[in-house]
Amino acid sequence: MRVKLMPIPKDILAVERPKNTVVKMRLGRYLVIKRTSKRVNGKAKPVDLGTIGEIIDGKYVEIRAVPKKRQKQIDIKDYGEFALCNKAAGDLLQQLAAVFDIKTAKQLYVIALLRACDKDIKNRDLQFAYETSFASEVYPGVPLSENTVSKLLLQVGMEYRYIREFMQKRIAAMAGKDLVIDGMLKDCNRTTDSFSEWSRKGAKKGSMDVNLLYAFDMESQEPVAVKPYPGNMLDMTAVQDFIAEFPVSSGLLVMDKGFSSEANISRLKEINGLSFIVPLKQSARKVKDNGLLEPFASVLDGYQEATILYKKSK
Repeated sequence: MRVKLMPIPKDILAVERPKNTVVKMRLGRYLVIKRTSKRVNGKAKPVDLGTIGEIIDGKYVEIRAVPKKRQKQIDIKDYGEFALCNKAAGDLLQQLAAVFDIKTAKQLYVIALLRACDKDIKNRDLQFAYETSFASEVYPGVPLSENTVSKLLLQVGMEYRYIREFMQKRIAAMAGKDLVIDGMLKDCNRTTDSFSEWSRKGAKKGSMDVNLLYAFDMESQEPVAVKPYPGNMLDMTAVQDFIAEFPVSSGLLVMDKGFSSEANISRLKEINGLSFIVPLKQSARKVKDNGLLEPFASVLDGYQEATILYKKSK
């Protein structure tokens, strides 16, 4: 059964009320309802937003204020750590933008800044840290949600050619500076990682390794380039590949005793602009022939045959 609605009296409709509202009678009351519209199939369809007032005794009486869209605003933001890291980063953003598109460059740069301010920050916390940092004032509009960051790092990680080009540009920009090249074995037992292999030390510690070689500025200690290698790759092979990919015009290679062989020394001498430090093996003939341990004889008395030379004193 249909109920016929009574029309709203003209004197009620004539009462002054807020714009974009309609009057509806419900249970004998004349309610003032805020209205908007949306387009459905190309046609405007009215949408009620809610009751905001009522017509009582020929006057409009407000029940609640017209709903307004709340503007999100953060009044206090962290400045000091961001400003220090941003100043120290120098031209890093420009060098990123020379390789990646500007949106990706800004995302990578801001993520690096936030991680420099908080080394333990998780991907899920980057957006909040960004919004409460002055980074959002200096570099506005950088999307850093957890899902966005995960996709970004996954995509960038698969495009090694851009990573390599960026690090090569960093090396070139530091021409003339003294760079230190060093390496380390990192525990890594992931079967899905093609770099995880048994190194010469792996059997002793019961863990596979990844061999990491990296270069950093000796003065500022800033990392410049890094590359992973399989844990079972010969150190000399990894070093030669690293130098070929990241040419260093003035560098110091720090190595362990495993490099101490005539063949390795000869190959290192052929690399222009590279100096190196290789510790001698205790049993090396040069040590005995040149009496290199004689000045320490009193200190090392009785310990020359030990794996590690040491002396205890009370």
